[in-house]
Amino acid sequence: MSARPSLTSMACVAMALAATSAAADEELYFASLPIVASVTRLQQPLAETPGSMTVLDRELIRQSGARSVSELMRLVPGFFATPANQDAPRVAYHGLSDESYSPRVQVLIDGVSQYSPLFHGGVNWNLLPVALEDIERIEVMRGSNSTAYGANAFMGVINIITTDPALAQGWMVKVDHGYKSVRDYTVRWGGRIGDANLRLTVQEISDSGLRHMYTGSDGWFDPNDSRHAKVYDLRGNLPLTTQDEIQFALSQAYDISGRGRPNDFADIFRDAAASSTALTLGWRRNLGDGEELRLRFSHVEDWASDQFPVLYGGYKFILSDSGRGSRTELELQHNLKPAATVRAVWGASLRNEQVSSEKQFFTDGLHSRFSARVFGNLEWRPSPSLLFNAGANLESNNRGHTVFDPRLGASWHVTRDQTLRLVASQNHRVPGLYESQGDARYAPVGIPTFYDRTFLAYRGGLTAERLDTVEVGYLWDIKDYRASLDLRAFNEHMPNKLEFSSMPLDRSTRDIFQTDTSALSKLPFGWADSYFNAENVRSRGVEYQLKWQPAEGTRLLYNHSYIRIDVVVDPNRNYTIPSQDIPTLASFIQHSAPRHAGYLMWMQQLPYDLESTLSYYKTGYMKWTRNSYIDPIERIDWRLAWPFKIGASRGELSYVVQAANRTNGEFRSTRLFGQRNWLSLRLDY
Repeated sequence: MSARPSLTSMACVAMALAATSAAADEELYFASLPIVASVTRLQQPLAETPGSMTVLDRELIRQSGARSVSELMRLVPGFFATPANQDAPRVAYHGLSDESYSPRVQVLIDGVSQYSPLFHGGVNWNLLPVALEDIERIEVMRGSNSTAYGANAFMGVINIITTDPALAQGWMVKVDHGYKSVRDYTVRWGGRIGDANLRLTVQEISDSGLRHMYTGSDGWFDPNDSRHAKVYDLRGNLPLTTQDEIQFALSQAYDISGRGRPNDFADIFRDAAASSTALTLGWRRNLGDGEELRLRFSHVEDWASDQFPVLYGGYKFILSDSGRGSRTELELQHNLKPAATVRAVWGASLRNEQVSSEKQFFTDGLHSRFSARVFGNLEWRPSPSLLFNAGANLESNNRGHTVFDPRLGASWHVTRDQTLRLVASQNHRVPGLYESQGDARYAPVGIPTFYDRTFLAYRGGLTAERLDTVEVGYLWDIKDYRASLDLRAFNEHMPNKLEFSSMPLDRSTRDIFQTDTSALSKLPFGWADSYFNAENVRSRGVEYQLKWQPAEGTRLLYNHSYIRIDVVVDPNRNYTIPSQDIPTLASFIQHSAPRHAGYLMWMQQLPYDLESTLSYYKTGYMKWTRNSYIDPIERIDWRLAWPFKIGASRGELSYVVQAANRTNGEFRSTRLFGQRNWLSLRLDY
């Protein structure tokens, strides 16, 4: 369905455009293309990266009115996100979003990966240990980048870069209060202790979540969907010499989310808790002449707790989604310039992952995986108008997976302001510990033998998902009109996508799945879920982003994506998938991204130093899960702000309204996101 604005929405925009704007001297927001480092790990102008990038800077983040990083992803063409609703938000690029935690997009905070073995090898977006107020910019690579960041950069990279502690001096206090129990509090202090620059942020976020959920048995009801989250984040840097610097960070994110439905004894009202604690130590040496050496150690501990009793079939069960996970990584990176026309970066890393979860493995034992990888990228400029990039990643683990991810790219500056880009790459995603080793069973309390098996990893061995991509990019920095256009046409082919499907547990599967014959009689439902390399998926399309500053005080941003997904389910690749499941699986993949989606943001300076932001978001029909769907979304958000000064202190008073036009089902058609508004006050002193 087309993402063209409706007449009602265009009328809203036209009325807002009629407002008188006051000219103000300000930095030209869209005038020049930024320098980024998230594609090859080399500092590069946006016009010379071997991949398409979207940069969300601090000003755009502030004016968006968003309360979370996941909400901001809607500003990036091709990305889609759900609101938090009894589950952590899902964020996906070009669909294929059949997991609770997004495992195909790498999320970094100051270069440190946020994916977790506890959360199925993906990212729990409720546990990102960063406040929006501390973000300097977010560099989003639209497309695969396993070359630079390994397996989880399979379909994109989101690199959250926080403000340098040396630039965040003094105090900042921010309070949000509003409808649906929105209560957010943020306090930040920045200063110096000796030669060290420090930044300490404490944040609490809470709201009552989504209202109105529907089931066939209960009709419409209000679920237990409240959320309360905390973030503690300490970051600093310590210069040792004129060449050397130590960087360090200690953070914790804590989340309590409501779960359960009324009158459902298998899903009672309760609170589920989770936390993530991270320590990072880094050393950087400036070698001069564009050369640099970095060494970083990071360790993350994740924890989750959700247990409740259930009576079923005369037995008492304790259902649990609890566990612990950890990720430890040591990474070395060396940037160098071997010749006047050549730059390069190479590096290596060692990573150890561990997880303990009775739900995922029917044991509280420790499951682990050790991985090692080497990576590199070479940039060669044979002429001022032509640039070549070549990179590769070689990664191996002790679970039998070895992958090689090459990339070739060329950028041609057709004119000083126009660039054509051609990139081809091969990327892999290694199955997570749960996908490859999971064994979920339920046993009655006090009875050692298990009663039912709900998940069993395929014992025949899973291969790493492979994604072959070809993209053509066009970038036009239209300085005379204070505008820029970034266009990407892509063809992405995944011949062996992992699909989550059911399998019968009978004697014919015993040899394949090593099922204990004596246990067959204890499996009353006779089936379990598993992952199989069973889908051949191809995605084609075009996405673009237009930025324009038609006048002083007026800024426009427009994104649009067109995505077509074709899929063939191969039931015999690994195991016979039930024939009745094949149409459902194919339909889900084909609609896992809307065919059309668009986002328009208009930022306007008003009289009396007021600022306004009007956002319009529209998508077509899509599916986030196999057995649900969402109707086309049409949503309008707006924000009105008044920046002010009191002596040497600065502040801002703002009012934000989300979903001002109508209620939408943004995760499922039976979970409705309605209007939410709040008043925000920020002081910097």
